[in-house]
Amino acid sequence: MKCPPTYIPYVLLSLYGCPAIAKDMTLACFSRNVEAAMQIAACDSAISQGKLPDDTHALALASRGAARHQSGDITGALADYSESLLIVPDDLSVRLSRGLVREELNQIKEAEDDYSLVIKSTPLTKNVLLGKAYIRRGTLRLKNGNKSDGIADLGEARRFDPRNPLPFKTRGIYFLENDKIEQAIIELKQSVKLNAGDSYAQFMLGTAYLKLGQSDSAIKAFTDVLILEPENADALRARAITYGQQENYNAAIVDYTALLKIISTDHVSLEGRGAAFLRIGATPSAIADFDKILTLKPNDASARFLRANSRFQIGDAEGAVADFSAVLARKPSDINARLGRGIARQFISAYEDAEKDLSIILESMPDAAQPLANRGYVRVMKGDFAGATEDLTAAMALPNAPTILVLWTYIASARAGKIKPGTLAYNAQGMDPDQWPYAIMRYFMGDISGDEVISAAAENSIGATGRLCEAYFFLGQAALIVGNKAEARRLFEAALNTTAVRFTEYAGAKAELVRLGDK
Repeated sequence: MKCPPTYIPYVLLSLYGCPAIAKDMTLACFSRNVEAAMQIAACDSAISQGKLPDDTHALALASRGAARHQSGDITGALADYSESLLIVPDDLSVRLSRGLVREELNQIKEAEDDYSLVIKSTPLTKNVLLGKAYIRRGTLRLKNGNKSDGIADLGEARRFDPRNPLPFKTRGIYFLENDKIEQAIIELKQSVKLNAGDSYAQFMLGTAYLKLGQSDSAIKAFTDVLILEPENADALRARAITYGQQENYNAAIVDYTALLKIISTDHVSLEGRGAAFLRIGATPSAIADFDKILTLKPNDASARFLRANSRFQIGDAEGAVADFSAVLARKPSDINARLGRGIARQFISAYEDAEKDLSIILESMPDAAQPLANRGYVRVMKGDFAGATEDLTAAMALPNAPTILVLWTYIASARAGKIKPGTLAYNAQGMDPDQWPYAIMRYFMGDISGDEVISAAAENSIGATGRLCEAYFFLGQAALIVGNKAEARRLFEAALNTTAVRFTEYAGAKAELVRLGDK
């Protein structure tokens, strides 16, 4: 007679006269090498016959509980584990398993009770079981706010099961989250040593190194993650950020680009890559990334602020003003956006508005050097030379004032009729004769000619465009001071012809040409 399918109960298999199959079904209940559904069916058959010895019956219930747990039937697993423990209360492995399903069912106290009983009842010689129990209880306690006891449990887990990476990993993550970075690194290094294939532990180790400022070690850890998982978005993003901190912007761009191939709408990567593009002077590419962010998130203030700066970098002062204004519309207290708009406004000849922005900042920060200096520049451009002298003199008195302020203060005071003899000579003391703009100062002191100033500006091709713009502007101011308007006009036009659109002297030359009757 042909035997029926093996999924029918054990008793019926016996009636059919197929004891071998019945035996196989019983064995399948206790096997770890069968699928969960088959194991559950096998255990059902073994349990339903009602002829199993107590210890075997308890084992069958525990096996079915494990299979149910694996298949997602948490409630059924709890019932089986509990029934198994009624038969054999001292089966500590089953009690540990029941603690886990209780934890998943949010039966926190009951889960901790199970773990505690395992710890209390397990002989010290059973290190692995003790280690697992301490790991489970420690993790549970940490998750529920009992931090000191949780960390202590995990410390015991390391002692009883030193080859298990989990307690080291869990402690490391806890220390990292609580800003105990050096302790986190010690734990996570050991976790990775025990399990080099744990990409998350590697990632958290990299994060700890990054927080500690050890960027080379952070990059190595993130690279180890990417060896394991080449498309790990978190590791790509973190390594790109680390490269950016090292000012290795090209490497950062490569990682951000790889990430954006995986997640094209990742606005953090778009912003990071845009900022990196901006740093290497690839401003149009930076603007393209910021445009994408603002398409995805029109109210993203950070992307709009960065686009404003990018637009200013390429001479689009009007676009910069529009973006800075959008940021300020949502957050009027944003000092950086207001400063940016104030500076950009002077490049579109909106001097009154520029002065207003800078004055608002100075109301709350009267000794802020950059707003003071920029308001002084704006006042020169609008013809308020006395007000400019006051601002620039105040800015000059602050620490680390740039040398160019000496020249702006000089021309403002000269045109206000308040020039002090010897001012330039005094400020030139101790300056490096080869340092720009020392040549312009020597010109005003009568030591060299205008042609020599232009030669000094053009001497080194790197940065020559900006230096030439500055040279022509200040030489034009010198011409105005002695009343030679035609020469001043020629020099201011030469300043504009340099196309150094980001330089304050470029905006200043535009303002002077308007006053002279030219546009």
